[in-house]
Amino acid sequence: MKMLYVNRTPLSNKTIHVILSAFKATFNWHNQRTLQECREACGRQGSRLKIMLVI
Repeated sequence: MKMLYVNRTPLSNKTIHVILSAFKATFNWHNQRTLQECREACGRQGSRLKIMLVI
């Protein structure tokens, strides 16, 4: 990916955009699943602690 970006051309910009958009969607999906699993594992206590620290 790095070499594709370093040696980019106007034609390859669309390919880079498509690949990075797919990565973003995949990582967001993974992060949401991980956060949900953590919330369920701690009984939402972690989210309450975070709210209390902000206040």
